[in-house]
Amino acid sequence: MQNTATILPASEAGGGLVRKGKATNAGRSLPMKITLIVPFPDIAAIGLRTLSACLKKEGHAVQILFLRKEFWKRYTLSEMHEMTELSKDSGMIGLCVLTNWFENAVQITERLKRTVQAPVVWGGVHPTLRPEECLDHADIVCVGEAESLIVELARRIEKGQSFRDIHNLCFKDRGKITRNPLQPLCGDLDSIPFPDYDFKDHFILSGGKIRRADLKMMEKCLGGAYMLMTTRGCPLHCTYCLNNALQDMDKSYMFIRKRSSGHVIRELIAAKIKLPFIRRVMCRDDAFFCCTEKEIQEFCEGYKKHIGMPLSVTGLHPAECDRAKLSMLVDAGLNGLRMGLQSCSERTLAFYERKVPVEKMIEAVTMIDEFREKIVNIQYDILLDNPWETDDALIETLKVLVKFKAPYDLALFSLTFYPGTELYKRAKWEGLIKDDRRDVYRKYFLETRRTYLNGLFHLLNGYARQKKQLPFYCMLILTSRTGRYLGVSYLLYCLLLLEMKLHRVLQLIFKGFSDLKSGDWTQLKRWLAQNARFSGIHRSRPNLS
Repeated sequence: MQNTATILPASEAGGGLVRKGKATNAGRSLPMKITLIVPFPDIAAIGLRTLSACLKKEGHAVQILFLRKEFWKRYTLSEMHEMTELSKDSGMIGLCVLTNWFENAVQITERLKRTVQAPVVWGGVHPTLRPEECLDHADIVCVGEAESLIVELARRIEKGQSFRDIHNLCFKDRGKITRNPLQPLCGDLDSIPFPDYDFKDHFILSGGKIRRADLKMMEKCLGGAYMLMTTRGCPLHCTYCLNNALQDMDKSYMFIRKRSSGHVIRELIAAKIKLPFIRRVMCRDDAFFCCTEKEIQEFCEGYKKHIGMPLSVTGLHPAECDRAKLSMLVDAGLNGLRMGLQSCSERTLAFYERKVPVEKMIEAVTMIDEFREKIVNIQYDILLDNPWETDDALIETLKVLVKFKAPYDLALFSLTFYPGTELYKRAKWEGLIKDDRRDVYRKYFLETRRTYLNGLFHLLNGYARQKKQLPFYCMLILTSRTGRYLGVSYLLYCLLLLEMKLHRVLQLIFKGFSDLKSGDWTQLKRWLAQNARFSGIHRSRPNLS
């Protein structure tokens, strides 16, 4: 095949880079090849897979490169060479860019620009919030949702036409940045095709090599789970959240847009056929429980009849917790639930603009406990390292959490000031952020500071995971000012930590012997993988000095 595509400068193209000519084979026109790239580890990548499906629907030949890499690591020369070899005859290249993976995207783009003529398009949350910064590297930036605009952009590039009037696009025209107006958000989510899981044209970075995906590799990377989204939007305006920034850009992001139950079930049926190894479904919606009781009932009926797998739901806000909805979902197979608490201090919740009383949180947790026999995996999100939060507020949260019925898992996050959010603006104004790349982009959101109170959260989490209830009086001693002054709190902490670790070691030993005897090496492999993580990234421990 001979690729006759050329890229014209903006001065000749009338505004932006365009592709002139088509790939041909003996005079026969071929579909334009488009390469989409994911620079982060999660190959579910629902957004990019959906764009791929939209482009394929229009007849384009799309390949996806899943260049799985943690954001603190860089690609090797051989990995970059393999990427450019796969991308070299593309007519358009698109990258999904997240804030933490900004520098990975820069490395990929710089290499592509040295070796490939196709225009490089960036999309995703970070380009949406910082298009001007991204145009220092990308040729074109897509702002917001991109299903319709990516199809139109590909059509214009393939025909050699200018794209300067397409809504939601940003580009440099003769050195000047042009930012086009936003188009209305898609109201009919059923019109959008299912995410692309035709993995015959997908490539995955694994073991230092970019390999063509197969069923075995897909199973390994997805871990037997299928990621699903049934809604878009979030009615909340939490000051730390990316939705906060999106809503400031376009108020329409506050409204919940829903897919029909039939459309969702058809996607899952198709996924079961394409990915026969799927053993569970994980619903990643920000606001799944905002669906009405009737809508959840319709979903549950279809799910029970056609899917029949364990189901996990994230994005549960305490104020939306509803017994009737929980009951229907549990009956349909719900066995995992994740609820965002962030804090159990009224002052901190007000600071985050999470308008829910602590009593309502406790009521929601109690309601979930009623379904303990079926909902076996429960996770509560907590934000730590808030520079404006007092020790007293953290202690309030600890005293509430310790009363929760074990087992449960605390997802402990280090507060990160993502661009465009209200907390980012405040931190920038107060001088807490001096360098965006160092203080935001390179910050690991799971690496909490090594403080004593943070250590108590991790201690409590360790006990809860082991199905052990830490006595409330222990938490009173651990958080007592007098106890800390006298050293009693620290001594108790060390004893509890030692007891927890010994219990965990004994669990691993007995479970390990049992697994080895039965020939199941899964747990051992998982333990080895977890302990082989990058040494600079760790769970926090208290600094007792």
